[in-house]
Amino acid sequence: MIAWWNGMDVAGRIFALIAVPSTLVLVVQTILLFFGIGDDIDGDVEIPTDDGFVLFSLRGIMGMAAVGGWSGLVLYQTGLPLGFTVVLALIFGFLALVGIAWL
Repeated sequence: MIAWWNGMDVAGRIFALIAVPSTLVLVVQTILLFFGIGDDIDGDVEIPTDDGFVLFSLRGIMGMAAVGGWSGLVLYQTGLPLGFTVVLALIFGFLALVGIAWL
């Protein structure tokens, strides 16, 4: 793990610092849901619309950060330019946010 971290440059570390904690939060939320504790975990964060579509929730934001962080890290390590990687990571993260809200 230390070798993986030390082998990355600053951009890779930033993507990892976004991806790892948000993934851990999603895992904890999922475990809490299995025990029936996390039903109202989004309570004060949700911004519902008239049709019940909740785009910005804690789960959605964490999903956006996790998907964007991991996709950014993978795309950056494949050698894509940083600017293009950031744009793609934001797009993938936004698609995850919309997907979670839609589900």
